[in-house]
Amino acid sequence: MSIYDKLYNQVKEIEARLHRTEAAAAQAANTPVDRRIPGGTGAVTVSGTGTLISVTIDPHNLTSTNGRALGAQIAQTIRDAESQARTQRQHILQSASATGGSAHRGNA
Repeated sequence: MSIYDKLYNQVKEIEARLHRTEAAAAQAANTPVDRRIPGGTGAVTVSGTGTLISVTIDPHNLTSTNGRALGAQIAQTIRDAESQARTQRQHILQSASATGGSAHRGNA
């Protein structure tokens, strides 16, 4: 195999990995994370990139929760969901970059 064939094959492999990584990034961005607020008072949803999408409160479960405590629970749940989205995104991207054949290394 000539050096040009080897280089061509390496470029093709790099392009394939790039496409897999781009597809994985899009998948991660489009995979929302849902977390329940402690005490069953509602739920939080963030996008795969960690952007807050929604906070839903169940008014039937607010009987024993004061505003300050509820605010702290919501804020903590949002932070937890953002962290989970970040971890999920990193895992998806790492899986995509590990998928496929390894680069051909050797004498060029």
